Amino acid sequence: MSTPQQVAEAFSGHRFAEAYDALAPDVTWSSSARAPSSGGTPSSRPATS
Repeated sequence: MSTPQQVAEAFSGHRFAEAYDALAPDVTWSSSARAPSSGGTPSSRPATS
């Protein structure tokens, strides 16, 4: 990913793996079904479906 628009398009298109490197290392993931989790480790990343 090289531009903010490309990152946004990948993320909004559910192509999360393409956007991970552009996210802050302390990103907080929120889901209505789960408690928030922080960081960019694979175990804390949301499922890609």
